[in-house]
Amino acid sequence: MVDAVRPLNGEPSYTAKGERALTFSSSFSALSPRRSGQTTAPLHAHPGDVSLVVPVKNNQRGIDRLLTAFLHTHTPAQFPGELILVDNNSSPPLQVAPHYRERGLHVVLLSCTRLGPAAARNVGAQVAQGAWILFLDSDCLPTTTTLPGYFLHLNGAVAYAGSVRAAGTDVFSRYYESQAILTPPIVVHDSGSEHPAYLITANALVWKQALLQIGGFNEQIQGAAGEDIDLGLRLWDVGPLAYAPHAHVLHVFEGGVSAFVKRFVRYGRGNRVLQRYYPQADLAPRPFSARVPSFWNRLLAGAQYASLWWGYHCIL
Repeated sequence: MVDAVRPLNGEPSYTAKGERALTFSSSFSALSPRRSGQTTAPLHAHPGDVSLVVPVKNNQRGIDRLLTAFLHTHTPAQFPGELILVDNNSSPPLQVAPHYRERGLHVVLLSCTRLGPAAARNVGAQVAQGAWILFLDSDCLPTTTTLPGYFLHLNGAVAYAGSVRAAGTDVFSRYYESQAILTPPIVVHDSGSEHPAYLITANALVWKQALLQIGGFNEQIQGAAGEDIDLGLRLWDVGPLAYAPHAHVLHVFEGGVSAFVKRFVRYGRGNRVLQRYYPQADLAPRPFSARVPSFWNRLLAGAQYASLWWGYHCIL
């Protein structure tokens, strides 16, 4: 359990926390907020206040899984006010089967021709009617706690980092989960409370007013890596971020070595792109250890570092 957000006076500082941050050091943990804005978000919400926004590129299967999972895990009273799917140049174009709407899901299908998930999320956020925007990826599956879990943790923060677990049990999925690949590292406020350094939009709830105040996602970051990190850091200028550990989603990771390598090459390139916007931080990948020591985890940790290094130094 994380501490509730405490009153922030003056210009409080934040520092990365020990081992958890170090194990994430080959991703983005060199970035952390140094101060927080003073804005306080609402302390109460209900499902109708939430607009779900999902960017999609060539993942019809993932969207079908996501919508089906909502029908199976949430009652109609727990459905979000709207589910906004933003088709980002899919070929063939994304389709929504009529039975999802017939069963009570308010599905809105939009199109975004600008490149990248940042632009697609901005398109969805601009039309969203809810006071809160829940960002999920098209590879994610909601669980029974996805929306209710967030409501348990509302404490005045302007955005919340939910929990992302692996849907599979293969060696790659177990590694992703043990390394907390999709969990933002902890920063510690000078009062001692723990907060996420930034957000990972595989599962993140953002107060729309704060999102609009910072101008949304940076659309110059066109890859699917780093745009959510940047968003979370800029949200700190408005107010604090908090963890929502009971708001779970499952992530369907692609299996195989090729998908593993491609993921971390992309993350390494994301580090390089972020370096332009945060030149004070050294975002070059550094060697690290597997959090759960086993033969396969050690092997994959080495492959992760090598892929990150290649993406950062060699991919333009």
